[in-house]
Amino acid sequence: GEHVTALFWDFSSLPQKPRTEAEDELFSQSLKVMGDVYASAFGTTVIRHRSVPSQPAELDGEVVILVEKGGGLDGASAEAELRSALGAFENPRYEEGRWRVRFPTHAAAAEAVEAATAAGAIAVFLFYNGRPYLARGWTTFESAVSTEALARLAYFPGLGKLLEERLPPKVIEIDGEGPRVAEAEDRADEGMGPRNKRVIAAIKEATFTGKGDKPVVVELYREYAVKVNIAMARSGEVPKGEYEGEYNAAGEREGRGVMRFANGNVYDGEWKAGKAEGRGVFRLAGGDVLSSFFK
Repeated sequence: GEHVTALFWDFSSLPQKPRTEAEDELFSQSLKVMGDVYASAFGTTVIRHRSVPSQPAELDGEVVILVEKGGGLDGASAEAELRSALGAFENPRYEEGRWRVRFPTHAAAAEAVEAATAAGAIAVFLFYNGRPYLARGWTTFESAVSTEALARLAYFPGLGKLLEERLPPKVIEIDGEGPRVAEAEDRADEGMGPRNKRVIAAIKEATFTGKGDKPVVVELYREYAVKVNIAMARSGEVPKGEYEGEYNAAGEREGRGVMRFANGNVYDGEWKAGKAEGRGVFRLAGGDVLSSFFK
């Protein structure tokens, strides 16, 4: 553990609602690099705990309502509006930017959350979240980006061997019987296109507490997948593939040609001395298309 210099615990390390304008800007900037923080093969080790603790008795029936600043539910005087939206509850407590209320039973609280249509509410959710790890939106994203590079290393064996020899494990599971390396669980050779589609489908099916989070997270994952794809391509190691096109007198790929890589990427364009160089189109396995002058 001597190499560890800092601990980032996402929910606790980022400003949560209610936030000031400055904190909103900081939060927005942080989201743009979340994928890099979790996925960096050189800078971070991810410690993952997928078991959800049992519900504490004191949180039975507790509901949290995050409210818009200056909206109809913002302030202790908005209790009547809140009751109109959620129904009968007990022990209402207003804190800056949010309400906490208690329902007679946890089942009643869950029903109220499901049916909530409170105008001026950013989010309405159970204080205790018993949702399984794999059904949560942000954790689905975090696990995906943490293992994205690992999955791609199956097509870059030289780079993969180098990283394994020189770096600590990327993902460590700490629930169950004890700490264990998690990489092997995420290296199924399914192909990068199918993997990207599977991850995006999982994010879309998962549950997010905040309004509007789902499309943002899907785009964050797409952007990171493209970024790591390009980084791997620039590593100097060329993955296996099938080439159709022109060659020079030395037998190297040169002129116009199409390379279909084993990881699902396709390059269609100009070549020089065996390397993609010139104008071309790079179709990534995840569906993104890059058209540029390559060198």
